[in-house]
Amino acid sequence: MKNAEMAVEDDYGMIDGVINNGSREPTVAQLEQQARSGQPISLMDLAAATHREERDKKKSVMEQLKSQPRTEHKKKAPQKSAEREI
Repeated sequence: MKNAEMAVEDDYGMIDGVINNGSREPTVAQLEQQARSGQPISLMDLAAATHREERDKKKSVMEQLKSQPRTEHKKKAPQKSAEREI
């Protein structure tokens, strides 16, 4: 029981560390800054960062539906026939 409890505490500590410290993977902006300063960067890291940011930008289906402009349906009066009613 003690080992299981310690393992769970370790997992919570690791999750807490990731949440508080952020991810260790560089962002596109950080990689661009490194490249501009003359430091070499990995193109694989740049591709992975770009992919992560594009994935995060995608809207959910519900957000896409909510962002569409609403179409107003105006009710029309029924058209009268050409025949006269007597």
